Amino acid sequence: MRRLYQVQRIAAIALLALLLIHTHFVRHMPLDNPLWKVVDIAFLFTIVLHGLIGAYSVLAGGRASPGTGARWPPPWS
Repeated sequence: MRRLYQVQRIAAIALLALLLIHTHFVRHMPLDNPLWKVVDIAFLFTIVLHGLIGAYSVLAGGRASPGTGARWPPPWS
């Protein structure tokens, strides 16, 4: 579970970077550029990876982070 937690955090950072690159390409590059397609496919793959790991984490126990007793929903809700 700890490895998936790390992969999800790395995927989140990659999503931010790919979002900026994707936005730049959409505004300044022609859509027939092959580099644009590579960035778009990488962006889509990272979105799916991040979402699936998040869904698995919730369904497998819902821990907020490894090693803590934090669970969802929090006790005050």
